[in-house]
Amino acid sequence: MRPRRAWQEELPGATAPFLRIRIPATGSYILDLTFQGIDADRGMWFDFDVNPVATAAATRPTGARAQLTLLADTTDTLAVAPASLSGDLASTYPRWSVPPGTFSVLLVRDTLYAVCKPPCSRVDTIVLKPNTSVTRKY
Repeated sequence: MRPRRAWQEELPGATAPFLRIRIPATGSYILDLTFQGIDADRGMWFDFDVNPVATAAATRPTGARAQLTLLADTTDTLAVAPASLSGDLASTYPRWSVPPGTFSVLLVRDTLYAVCKPPCSRVDTIVLKPNTSVTRKY
């Protein structure tokens, strides 16, 4: 999913502009960031922090991370969600869709994650624990 609208803000006393996005639903989002005046060959380091307003106990972030690699055709879309939130992934997969690739996953208290390739006729359950690396091929 892509957020409907976002804007850059600058406040007095802030050391840099920041981006505020109102995300309407739980899920995965793809954010396109454009940095004007930055040499693409040199790149630029930046921090991307997400601050949830409210969470359920099972989905509260732990602060730990795991690496998840999803292998599939580059034209495919996959769905990944904490099992406690995914419900019937076959009907909710658009909310959780991601392209194939390697991701640093911010873990929640629920260590079970549901993964599928739409239309999600088969849903895999994986366990993501801190500082682990998991690979799945679809």
